[in-house]
Amino acid sequence: SGEGKTFISLNLAAILAAAGKKTLLVGVDLRKPRLNKILGKSGVDGLSTYLIGDCEYRKIISVTEVENLFFVPAGPVPPNPSELLDTDRMREFMKMASEDFDYVVLDTPPVGIVSDALLLGAYADLNIFVIRQKYSFKNTLDLIQDIHEKRDLKNLTIAVNDIKVTG
Repeated sequence: SGEGKTFISLNLAAILAAAGKKTLLVGVDLRKPRLNKILGKSGVDGLSTYLIGDCEYRKIISVTEVENLFFVPAGPVPPNPSELLDTDRMREFMKMASEDFDYVVLDTPPVGIVSDALLLGAYADLNIFVIRQKYSFKNTLDLIQDIHEKRDLKNLTIAVNDIKVTG
């Protein structure tokens, strides 16, 4: 937490949308949803309500102020996020989203704390690991190396955030 995953997810999605690509930004951090607050969608139906079967796919997709950028909030915090992300409803959601949009950007929770991001990595064509200069622990690089060697995530990349160059 604090490396800049949400910041990078939001900006990447906005850049893709500005390039004319129909882009869906999905708040998948069901434990601590930050995108909901940033985009003004707190307390509304979202991915969690879809996954438990309380609303339909089309109902949770919101338009944003950025042309071509759409958003799915995480929704209310459920008691069982990991179980919800490993369901047929999640697979169904990702299938529909990939058919409806040119790009789907997932803002996930941190990999080292919970298994949610690793579950979601199976859907991704590209997995971006965000680390932050003078903030992330050095053993995070060991975790990334371990994930890479075990091939737990395909196309694993690293974004180094908040670099300050002095001297």
